Amino acid sequence: MRNTLLLLISGLLFGFSSKVSVADELLEHPVIKPIDGSRLLAERSSKENYGMLKVAYKGEDGEQSVAEGVSWKLVYQVDSLGREEIKANYMHAVEEIGGKSYGLRRATRANFRIPTLDGGVTWLSLTLKGNGLYELEIVDEALLEVAVKFDAASLGKELREHGRVSVHEILFATDSDRLLPGSGAALDVISEMLLSDLDLSVEVQGHTDAVGSPARNKQLSNDRAIAVKAALELFGVLGSRMRAVGHGSSMPLGDNATEEGRQRNRRVDFALLGQKASQH
Repeated sequence: MRNTLLLLISGLLFGFSSKVSVADELLEHPVIKPIDGSRLLAERSSKENYGMLKVAYKGEDGEQSVAEGVSWKLVYQVDSLGREEIKANYMHAVEEIGGKSYGLRRATRANFRIPTLDGGVTWLSLTLKGNGLYELEIVDEALLEVAVKFDAASLGKELREHGRVSVHEILFATDSDRLLPGSGAALDVISEMLLSDLDLSVEVQGHTDAVGSPARNKQLSNDRAIAVKAALELFGVLGSRMRAVGHGSSMPLGDNATEEGRQRNRRVDFALLGQKASQH
């Protein structure tokens, strides 16, 4: 078994590829490759510009239930290996590049979290079907470019003139109201705006994309609005000047059929209290 593993690892994945057709290369993942000698079952495989994968990951930064981004479902057939050898090869290869294996209690499944060079994460779910058949479900987690492109004065001016401002730089863990560390810069600017103009009172509005049920999106957006309000209170803004409301996916800015549109829809708005503001 050990000698077999050492031979296979040299041609396994992450930079090593099997001989496949041009069409197969376009479908396959650019980094995570099949075991040498595998055949891609293209009619059972697919690639999508946006997809979701249940990851059920518990790590140092908390729990993550779902990953979103470019997704693949790739089904392969290899004749020379059994389930244990296929699973062991992927576990070894992932660990070699600094990834983590988890969810290994079931003999026919394994999950992997793989950090990428650009600071993102690739998620891999391996399912062993038997008789040399195995399935890879992969998501390259979508990343937002986080950059606060406004200051307190310009933000306050826009709020006064239009009655509402949208902020996309407040980030949350997937399917959670847990604020991510990258949100601090935006919260700092927003708190400065509110503290420099004590006449401003705002409704903190949570908004989601249309992925998931309307009831879940409504609850999630409300929880996120409450989390932002609580964070701003820590910055010194009086809670009496803010009201938290969740609107779910009912006020989209972009097309929920595209990833770019969904990213625009996942946001926090600040609207003037006591003034009916038109939707962007």
